[in-house]
Amino acid sequence: HVGSRRPAVEPALVHVLPACALLAMTLCRIALFLVSALVHPSSARLGQSRQPFLVKLWKEHARSNKSDVNATKEKVVDHGGGYFVGSLLLGSPTPQELHVVFSTTTGMVSLPSSNCSSAACKEHTRYSPCKSQTSMDVQRNGLPVDPNGGRFAPEGAERDTASLGFYTAGSSEGDSTGLEGNFVRERVCMGDRLGNAGKADPACAKVVMVVATTIQAQTFASRPQDGLVGLGLQGLSMGPQFNILNQLGAEGMQKMFGFFVEDDAKNAELVFGGMDRERLAAPLAWVPVVTPELGHWLLEITGVRVGSQLLSMCQAPQRCRGLVDTGSPGITMPEGLAPELDELIKPKQEGGKGCALPELTLELSGGVSLTLRVEDYAGPRCEPEIRTHHFGQFIVGGQLFLLGEPVLRRYYTVFDWGKERLGFGMANVERSCQRLHVAGLPTGPGDCQGEVGPLEDELFMLEQEQGVTLRRNKQET
Repeated sequence: HVGSRRPAVEPALVHVLPACALLAMTLCRIALFLVSALVHPSSARLGQSRQPFLVKLWKEHARSNKSDVNATKEKVVDHGGGYFVGSLLLGSPTPQELHVVFSTTTGMVSLPSSNCSSAACKEHTRYSPCKSQTSMDVQRNGLPVDPNGGRFAPEGAERDTASLGFYTAGSSEGDSTGLEGNFVRERVCMGDRLGNAGKADPACAKVVMVVATTIQAQTFASRPQDGLVGLGLQGLSMGPQFNILNQLGAEGMQKMFGFFVEDDAKNAELVFGGMDRERLAAPLAWVPVVTPELGHWLLEITGVRVGSQLLSMCQAPQRCRGLVDTGSPGITMPEGLAPELDELIKPKQEGGKGCALPELTLELSGGVSLTLRVEDYAGPRCEPEIRTHHFGQFIVGGQLFLLGEPVLRRYYTVFDWGKERLGFGMANVERSCQRLHVAGLPTGPGDCQGEVGPLEDELFMLEQEQGVTLRRNKQET
């Protein structure tokens, strides 16, 4: 019967129809990607296997001393350098927002507890585990304090207590700041503000934090940040569950983050899970991290040049290390090496022509060099933003340089914790009026009004654990 005959073209359709379906699926995927790029343009250009996320940072300065702080014997140093802080959202259903410094010189999250009665704690927003449905009191090993698996430590229970130490640079004494606290596992999210209907950024992870019940030094009271989020390597943490990088990496995120500072130094940004290539004006040059087991983002400095002159510092047999520090407003160097450098970069300002200072170059292993121009390392009064510290050899196997904002402003920096390396590429920025003024370059009439002022003293802090002591204390009743 004719009606039952198959069309002569049917065998061809067996091949054509799957091909059409495949083409349609491909076109749909392209359309979805383009829509995603329009809705989330920054995410699209960053695209990786798991979507990277952006954390906006802004600069805050030291707070004025209050009467309860002044009553103590410890000196509180006010400074005008400022620190880049960002939002950290903790817990649910209503996230608690604290402002934190994302510091590459510590490896854990440490925050003041609502139970902390120290004067320094009272100056800051404190985290309350009781207000969160996702918090859990845990021991150092991450197991619940409650043997029955309850969220909170039972009355009278024994708890592990952490004691952390931080070195402070910027004063002749080289102050040491300490805190004691307990361990809490919590869901933390980065990069969002509560103004967004309380919804947290998808960049969330569960970490074990040190929640401070005592903070010993009052230098913390004047700091703009409530706490620290450690971006150091695993060696600076007490275990994988303490390291937020490790926890993010465990979720399938690419194991790197990029740090960018706007040239006016008022804002900055972190990209976790990749990098923002639009921030690069030149390709990245990679430098290996030395002794990564220590947990520091340490580089080997093989030489220091001022202009074309190679200084004796950091030449064999003397060894120098550079610690890239996202929490430092400037560059800090060993006090014993300062005289040689000071002779060559003494403040010198030519009337109306900016600062007459040479370039400063740090030569690193692998043939990579970081060169800072006068507008990168000198302030409005033509004073180099280079300070000294009193740590001696510290624990890094050589003289320690802290490489902070001037380096990060000049170079877009990528921290690759998967391959234990650092990438530096010239940042794609327009130089601000203040930087042009320092360099003696034209700025246009009236452009610099209100921007050029005296460089205030700054306090540098190296957030580095001196050690962690653990003991079991009975829970207060």
